[in-house]
Amino acid sequence: MKNITVKLACVVLALSASQLTLAAESKTVEPVSLSSHSSFHNNLKTFTGKSVVLVLNNGAKVKGKVKSLSKGIVHIEMLGNKSFYDAVVKINDISAIQAKVRK
Repeated sequence: MKNITVKLACVVLALSASQLTLAAESKTVEPVSLSSHSSFHNNLKTFTGKSVVLVLNNGAKVKGKVKSLSKGIVHIEMLGNKSFYDAVVKINDISAIQAKVRK
């Protein structure tokens, strides 16, 4: 009786794991890319909620997730490894945007 219960539990676990794997594979990831034909504001808008590295005019780098954009300003949250820190950066102070666009 114990063997049957153990085997049944293994089958249930295997089925659950396969369903989770199928659900994870069925999620589609929207491709995100940078465009040389768009402004920094529009490029950053496509990365809202995603991680970027902003290279500033003075050479400093700001790494974090794009939280929001307003006129001339980008709000970056979770700076680097500091999950409790945010920054607000003037878009005019940005000289480059680095972001992961391929897997």
